[in-house]
This record gives sequence, C-alpha cells and structure tokens, in this order.
Amino acid sequence: MSDRSRLRLAVLQLLVLSLVGTLFGRLWYLQVLAGDRYERIAADNGRGTIAEPATRGRILDDLGRPLVTNRTSLVVSVSVSKADLDREKDKIPAVLKRLGALIKVSPALLKEQVTPCLTKAEQAAEERKKRKNGEKYVKPSTCNNGSPLQPVPVATDVPADVAYRILEHREDFPGVEAKAVAVRAYPQKSLAAHVFGYLGRISAEEVGKGAYRTGYDPSDLVGRGGIEEVYDRDLKGVSGLQTVSVNRLGRVTGVVDTREASPGNDLVLSLDMGVQQAAERALADWMAYARSKPPDTRGRLSPAPSGAAVVVDVKTGRIVALASNPTFDPARFGTPIPTAEFEARFGEQAGEPLVSRAVQGRFAPGSTFKLVSTAAAVQAGWAPLGGTFNCPGALKVGNSSKSNFEGRGEGRISLYTTLVKSCDTVYYQFAIDEWFRDNALVQQKKKPIENLQTMARAFGFGKRTGIDLPDERAGVIMDRDTRRKTWEENKAQYCKDAENPKYSAYVRAISRENCAEGFNYRLGDEANHYVGQGEVLVTPLQMAMAYAALANGGTLYEPRIAKAVVGPTGKLVRNIAPKVVGRVPVNAETMAYMRNALAAVPTEGTAKAAFAGFPFGQLAIAGKTGTAEVVGKQNTSWFASYGPVADPRYAVVVMVEQAGQGGQIAAPAVRQIWDGIYGLEGHRAAYPGGQPPAGLPRFYSDGNVKPPVAPASPVALGAFPEALPEQRRRGAFA
Repeated sequence: MSDRSRLRLAVLQLLVLSLVGTLFGRLWYLQVLAGDRYERIAADNGRGTIAEPATRGRILDDLGRPLVTNRTSLVVSVSVSKADLDREKDKIPAVLKRLGALIKVSPALLKEQVTPCLTKAEQAAEERKKRKNGEKYVKPSTCNNGSPLQPVPVATDVPADVAYRILEHREDFPGVEAKAVAVRAYPQKSLAAHVFGYLGRISAEEVGKGAYRTGYDPSDLVGRGGIEEVYDRDLKGVSGLQTVSVNRLGRVTGVVDTREASPGNDLVLSLDMGVQQAAERALADWMAYARSKPPDTRGRLSPAPSGAAVVVDVKTGRIVALASNPTFDPARFGTPIPTAEFEARFGEQAGEPLVSRAVQGRFAPGSTFKLVSTAAAVQAGWAPLGGTFNCPGALKVGNSSKSNFEGRGEGRISLYTTLVKSCDTVYYQFAIDEWFRDNALVQQKKKPIENLQTMARAFGFGKRTGIDLPDERAGVIMDRDTRRKTWEENKAQYCKDAENPKYSAYVRAISRENCAEGFNYRLGDEANHYVGQGEVLVTPLQMAMAYAALANGGTLYEPRIAKAVVGPTGKLVRNIAPKVVGRVPVNAETMAYMRNALAAVPTEGTAKAAFAGFPFGQLAIAGKTGTAEVVGKQNTSWFASYGPVADPRYAVVVMVEQAGQGGQIAAPAVRQIWDGIYGLEGHRAAYPGGQPPAGLPRFYSDGNVKPPVAPASPVALGAFPEALPEQRRRGAFA
C-alpha cells in the first residue's frame, strides 16, 4: 500500500471515530443532561379520538315505504380546541365573522357552538366571576359537548359554491372544513313527525348513564321525543373511531389507529303511510273548518288550536296511524337552534308543536267516557239492561241543577236510547246513587266501592298505555284518596291564593273553599265524572285503546308502533309485538248491548248528521260523540269509533280542542279517515279490502325494500265484498 493510501485510510478512520464520538456524546447529553427536559416535552404530547358517526338505520312503514332515511348533505364543521380559543383570541373572531357571513349564521352563535361546554364547577366559577365584576351570567344556548378534536357541524345543506370557497381559501378559514356527510332525511316532510321525534346532540350528563351507559360518544346525535329515542340503540349503529396523536398545543399530528363505522338497523313500523296521510289530512281539514265557523250564541269563535287522531288495529293492538296537530319539521334539528328561534318555532306562542296531543295531551272526554260509565252503572246495579230510565231536561244534583245538552229531555227511555241520544241526566242519577252508597260506606269507616273509578282504570284510563313512545302521560281519574292527596299537596297554595288581592273575589272564594274543604269528594264531582267532565282527563291514545277493547271483546293491549328490527343486510333481528295487559271486567251480554247501541249512533243518534249519506252498506261503523265543556274555553270535540261492526278491525278516534260539538267536527273527521282506509266516497284506499299487510316487507342485500310478498285476504264486511275488485284495482302501493 502506498504512503498516500495509508494517509487516506488514517484520515477516514479518524473521521469515523470522530462521528461515533459525537453521536455517543449527543446520546449521553439527551439521555442524561437533557433527559428531564425532553421527558417533560414528551409528556405534553398525547392521544385523542375523533368519532365518525355511523349511517343511521331507516324507519319504514308497514309496506316498506321510507318514512325516515338518510341523504348526502354538504356540511360545514368547525374544529377549535380550548387552547386555540385561549391562545388565538384575536384571530378567531375574525374567522367566525367571515364564516358567519358565508353560511348566514351569527358569529356569536358560531362561537357558542364551538366553545367547549363548562362543567358544573366551571359554570359556578364563571357565575361568581361575573357577579364579582357586577355582570350577569347568561348560560349559552348551545356549546360543544364533544371532544375538542371533534369537528362541530354548524351548517347543513350549504350550497356547493360556499363549500368550494372554504376549501379553496383555507388560509381564511383555519379549523373549518366542508364535506359531504349523511344526514337524516324525511321524504314525507312533517308526516308523523311526533311519531319519529328528531335528533339532538347528547349532553355531558347523559353520556355513560341510563340508556347511554355504553356505546355512546359525547359528540353523538341521539333520538329525542319519539321512535328515534326509544329505539336509538337499534338505529344508531356503531360509530367509527379514529385515534390520533396530539401535540401539546392540542393539534393533531398523526393517525394512530382507525375503526370503521357499522351502520344501524332498520325499523319497520305498523304505521301505514296512507292511513297516516288520511288521518293528518282529515284532522287539518276539520280544524280549519272549526276556525271558519261563525261565533256561537255567546259570541265566541272556535280557535281549534290543537287536535289528535289515532287509528289502532283492535285485533293486535298495533298503531296504524297517530297524528297530532300542530306539527313540526324534524329536519330543522340538524344543527343547534338558538334559544330565540326555538321559542318562536316551538314555544307556547307557536302552539307548542313538539307536544304530541295524541300521547301527551290530557283532555276531558265528555260523553265518549260513557263507555266506562255505562259498564260501571250496569255492574253496580244502577242500570239493568232491560230497564227504562227517566231523561228529564235537567236534574237537581245536590244544591245545583245539571242539564242535558240544550236542556232537551227524552222522557222514559232505555239504556240503549240513553247511549244513542247521549242523555246526561240519566247518568247524573247513576252518579247520585253511587255517591250516596259510597259516602255511607265512608261514614261507616269502610272502603268505598267506587265502581266508576275502578271500571275506568280497568279500561286503561288513569295510567299510561305503555306505548313505545317517550313521555306518555297517564291522565287523571279522580277518587276520594286521590282528592285528599291532592289537597294535602296543594293546601298551602290554596290558602295563600285565598288572601291574594291580585285575584278576583270569585277566585279567592273558590280558593278559601279549597283551603278549608278541598279534601271532600262531593256529589257534584261524581256527577261530572260520570259524563266525562270535571277532573276526568284522558289522552286520545287511551280512548282509542279503550274502544279497541270494547270492539275486540274485552282484551286490553299495551300498544306498539314498531313492528320489527331488521339488520343492514336485510336479516330479521327481532319482532316487536304488543302485549295483552288485561281483560275488561264486563260480561259478554253487557258488551254486546253496548256495541249494539253504539252501532246506532252514526245512523240515528248524535252523529247522524255527520254520517248522512255514508255508505253503511259497504262499511258499517259504531261510535260515540263527546262534547266536553271546559271552563273559560270552547268545548272539546270528540268522536270515538270502531268498525266494521260485524267483525271490528280498527278503532278510530279524533279529538279537536276548543272546536265545538263532537258531532260537528270530530265525527266528520273520523268519517274522512274511514273513507281513506277503505277507499270510500271517492277516496283512494290505503288498505284495499280493509286488511293490513300480513307479514313484513321484503329486504334485499342491495338495500332495496319491497312490500310483503302477498296481501292479506279481505275481512268479512257484510255488503262490502262486491266493491273489493275496484278497491284492488286502485291499489295502495303506487
């Protein structure tokens, strides 16, 4: 080897040794001298998660038609961490101002939406701080309940040019993204909105508790107020989850792991879109007619502010239609709603459209309650089926006189005619007999029998039906024990109101009486309750289930509106069936007698005018009108019915608040619904032949859904069969 080669080798060896020495020196510095510093920096880095919502399952009617589904929407989301809010106080308002102008949302609301929600402790501290500075703390109308890494949707259905503007000018919109995502769609607009409910963001208090104990993320949208809420776990699917690395500034630096989302299950209802449309249309038509009527004899107009309609299959307890008016657009709940807008759209001044009058509304039922009164009076012995009863125009009850409608008397009549003509004074006498008997028992320190209240509860009144919808109300059936408990709870307020100079002399006098004797169950109370007035309050759903029990021979169901859960691949997950919860304690003879009388109400009784010209030869129905008086308001209009008379299949009930007589508003609305079900009087048939589908819709792996494979055979309708071919030709599934 030459001297030059040896020199080059020596230089190379020296260079390698120098580099190795430098490397070891640097490692020693990092691990020993600077170890604590870099350990602190590493500790400032961490991981976070970003949820990707699963595609929510569809809600379908009994023939498989889509009622609630999903669609693609351009959604603008904002991702701003608390660190960003604290660190970039001066820059963020400008970004939100630019974004707000673009998507037409106020910058103040945008900031509320993206600001992380305060814990209770943080909220209390903020309130104290504001008070100390002489300021008032105002709780935000909305806030970001999810992970600070989770983008917060602030606008849906944005125009494409807006989305492109955001994407092309990212420097003007840091933390803002626009992309196509799946959102809830309502092909039938507001149809059955109270049945479905809507979607809303889960709250911090709900995550990990109750129904949301497992499987929920703070950023999830969950069902509120309807089927979406009750079957949320079935519909929601499993969210995708992206685990990301985050630096100490709260910014994402990389993706660590990804879990794909799994779509939710579909939900098939027993509700039929055609019958629901007929019910909602009839309700809206006759509410509008009530408002158009001239003033009554006292100069009062009918505001008809709300109403409800229920159609139930009496043989199965399944709900076929459930309508409430006023209604709402569930699509509006795609993004947070400011408090002021919420009040304007859904508050008291707007008629509280989120309240389902069918399930949550409580109303005096008037004479439709004579279903209960008649059964109770027969059971007690006051009303033998073969007897006759005096029906004067008025009857003295205690110290007051109570009258029939318009003071009309009928002379001596049978119980049959009493039901057909709706004679109140006959029922007042039943009430007198029952009250004196029970009062004598109370004076003897014995338990009162209270046939009326016992029978009412046996028919399902005074308690929830158990329908698979949230927030159902139980109604009120007042008795002696309930009256005393109510008085004990409210005595202090009664006594306080009695001395309040702001109230009128009349109100103070009533309050004084309630203060001193409000625990008494009076004769007048019993008389009112026997005709469905006073403190008897029921829901339209309860009334429908009670008439269904009469129609089917006494079986009381816990109703269901959902029919089956079906997986994303079309495989049946489970069936959902109504439950039998009892038998009405009325013997077969009394049942038959009552059904016979109610069959005459539309042809010769209080609903005769409403059903004039109706094709009873094709479809005979039975029913009862109700006109419930409400202090300071117009009468509540009711009609409860079932049919066909020979072999009942459906019960149909309509209630319209402050609309007038039952025979003038509710009864013709019920007639229109029957027309829609069977295709009578020029209407298209929702159920040609009257039968609901026998099975479930057919599901296919490509997502398509078709009606059940074969229609059910027609029910026996007496004279109706010759019309069946025409009904079949019209069809129900266009």
